Amino acid sequence: MDEDAFNNFFEKSKKVVDDNKETLEWETPEHEQQSRHPDWYWGAGAIVVFIIVLSIIFGNFLLAIIFLIASFSLYIYEVRTPKIIKVKITPKGVILGGELHTYEKIKSFWITEKDNDLPPKLLIYYDRILIPTITIYLEDMSPEKVRSYLKKYGEEEEKPPTFSEAVANALGF
Repeated sequence: MDEDAFNNFFEKSKKVVDDNKETLEWETPEHEQQSRHPDWYWGAGAIVVFIIVLSIIFGNFLLAIIFLIASFSLYIYEVRTPKIIKVKITPKGVILGGELHTYEKIKSFWITEKDNDLPPKLLIYYDRILIPTITIYLEDMSPEKVRSYLKKYGEEEEKPPTFSEAVANALGF
């Protein structure tokens, strides 16, 4: 299939989704922006430097490089402003930032209540090992409206956080 035919097919597929009148649509930040005290960065940096030094002392240069790259990546992720993404819930699935997540791939969902200064969240659960949960902030969208819409296509089920989510929350990510 040549590039023009592929693009035409993609545009037609996109138009079918966009023309559907039964959609819920809103914009939300891609993740929560954490405000951190400078001491948090100093503490995290000290731990990373300690691990890198130990890795070099024990001759594990690959681990030192991995920790250096990982810590730099996390720092960049922490200081950048989250992008505003468009969320659409359609009869075909949930479109998040232009990517369609079909209901066949979604195992279940849950909507949390408003937590402190954070808006309610839509948690979409997948049956997969890596990134099993997608979190979408509802912002000004009514949680009841989203819940009643999604119940037509899937099961509402609260699940405890996975081990990696619990560790990330404990570390303040």
